[in-house]
Amino acid sequence: MDKRIYIFTVFLILQVNLAITQQITNLSQFCEIKSNYNPAASAAEGYTSFNLLSRQQWIGFKGAPSYNMVSFQSRLIKKGKKTIQNSLGIPGITSPSLSKSAISAYVLNDRNGLIQRNGIQLAYAYHIRFVSSQLSFGVAANAIQFMIDKEKFHYFDDADNSLETGLTYLNIDFNFGVYYSSNKMYLGGSIINMTKSEIRPGISEGNQIEGLLKHFYFLGGYYIDFKKGNYNELAVLFKTSESMNYQAEFITRQFFRSKFFGGVSYRYNTGYNALIMHLGIKQDRLMISYAFDFDFNEVMAYSLGSHELQINYRLGDFTKRIR
Repeated sequence: MDKRIYIFTVFLILQVNLAITQQITNLSQFCEIKSNYNPAASAAEGYTSFNLLSRQQWIGFKGAPSYNMVSFQSRLIKKGKKTIQNSLGIPGITSPSLSKSAISAYVLNDRNGLIQRNGIQLAYAYHIRFVSSQLSFGVAANAIQFMIDKEKFHYFDDADNSLETGLTYLNIDFNFGVYYSSNKMYLGGSIINMTKSEIRPGISEGNQIEGLLKHFYFLGGYYIDFKKGNYNELAVLFKTSESMNYQAEFITRQFFRSKFFGGVSYRYNTGYNALIMHLGIKQDRLMISYAFDFDFNEVMAYSLGSHELQINYRLGDFTKRIR
């Protein structure tokens, strides 16, 4: 077997296993989609956000993993108006009062070798406001359809008919999170796959894949303000499961006059480490960002790397944040 194909196959098997055992794919730009990891972070900053994200992993390999997602988050609107400042700090603009309640949702398509996932998540958060900070609680329900591409599946034993009973399975599960935030920092924890739903993608009795493990996510960040729109964001995302498999990501991003930013992050996981470069541009309420993953494994010698593009559009009052 060609070495290039062999190496890719080994790492693809590892990625398929990750796709089965957790519902959230590793995304490099996690700072902009906190509600995906923690439902309590839904619209915690007070604005409405629309987000498009596309990730293409290991460019150059046929059948390499790909991930596409559309997401939305917003505070619910109460009756009445309140006076706020606009992005230039000019008072006197009125807008609907923000509720303590918020919602978020995302729709995803994830292709990983023989396995494809299509899914949706709906989340609700309740924010308790203090003088200069807030404490939030959130719950989410998600439905993920797992599918196996039978046309690409090859049996070692021609008599094996373990996939004949079907090729899809709908997995429904729930998440819970707590999130604390202020103008200077944020910190939260969440439990993913609370009911540990089983995955049986058309596999006959006796060959079932084990159910999803509970996963635990811890997210924290801190802003260092250099004035005049220049600030630095430091953040960490730590993930672990009941099986004690863990992963940690560390990121630093420097924003220049709130219009451009660049950064670097490092992902640590047993047998799968990566250095990630970040670039982005902000224009009023629109942000376009890009991340490039340099994986520390043999696949990188035969691949053009992993690429992630994100487009984010926000509505709402920005003056309460450093940004």
